[in-house]
Amino acid sequence: MKMRCFLIGFMLVLFLVSCRKENSELVKQEEIWTDYRLIYKAELETTFARVSFKHNSGEGENLKLSSKSMVLLNNNSIEFDGTYYWYEKVMNEYVKTVDFSYTDLDDNQFKNTISIQDSTEISPLQDTLFKDSVQFIGWDGSSLKSSEFVLLVAYDTSGAKLNVIEQDTVGASGFYLVNSELNSLPTGLVDVHFERWKSFAINGTKAGGLSYSQYISKSKRLKLVEKN
Repeated sequence: MKMRCFLIGFMLVLFLVSCRKENSELVKQEEIWTDYRLIYKAELETTFARVSFKHNSGEGENLKLSSKSMVLLNNNSIEFDGTYYWYEKVMNEYVKTVDFSYTDLDDNQFKNTISIQDSTEISPLQDTLFKDSVQFIGWDGSSLKSSEFVLLVAYDTSGAKLNVIEQDTVGASGFYLVNSELNSLPTGLVDVHFERWKSFAINGTKAGGLSYSQYISKSKRLKLVEKN
């Protein structure tokens, strides 16, 4: 739970432009921390494969690889984005598995494979939530497995985030929303989507890193009313 709380908050600032930036040849290669991501956004029908490098930890200096270092995606080069300080490939299709390969200046090679396990879309039969009773909101897709969790993210119709609720129970196929969770939301129309995360063991330096896949469902507009 602590790791997930750290991850959720940390992702809000992880890729923002830092005032501290270096090239990878200026640090010890064993101190390079790596973050691998495979993200599918169903609303856009687009997959994003990303990798970023930092010094020592996720809060360290942003690193751009030296020209003598190499990072590949499925054995092909991947472009560096100087705005967010990550390497990214955007694919206009649903790509479920990718292979990353990173070679540092000491000629150490680290290979990591990331897969999106399953789609997680809001049940099409769901259209109304009642604040006076426990409500179940399920997803179309497989139940949760080890190393996975799903977030339910609620927005108002202007796009302002209202609440984020987490489900991490192995075998779960949805959320049971209790009164306290629903009472924090205003009555009327709300937009919700699911985010399904899976963590992977990372092959990297002693500095470590993160490796996650993420499926972001299409948004669905629900009606929230006071009484059933």
